[in-house]
Amino acid sequence: MLVFFSLVIFSCKKKTGSYTATNADLKGNITLYVHVVHHTYPLSGITVYLKKGATLYPGTDVSNYEYEVTSDANGIAEFDQLPLGAIWVYGFGTDYILGRSVTGNTGLELSQSYVGSDNKADMTLYVSE
Repeated sequence: MLVFFSLVIFSCKKKTGSYTATNADLKGNITLYVHVVHHTYPLSGITVYLKKGATLYPGTDVSNYEYEVTSDANGIAEFDQLPLGAIWVYGFGTDYILGRSVTGNTGLELSQSYVGSDNKADMTLYVSE
């Protein structure tokens, strides 16, 4: 029963679209640009999920992630107002050029040394078949 209520609570926190933290979130001032890449070219329409505080891969169950954004025409998924700390991103979707499903994941530590003085950070999420 406790697991059920935990899932309900966490699933209610999922954000869609260009993610911007709300007052209920631990807000930070970092903007993270996730560049989704397959075979050296950017992919649009890939759903990118983000989990704060994760140092290990949370898996493919999207209910394990707090936020989701779809990559734009340039293959970029933007997450705003993130705090410093560990994050994990997981993405999946379709490479319409090849007609293949693709997926990928990676972890990252948003630290002062990684984030620029403008509070912006970039990372590449490589996806493959």
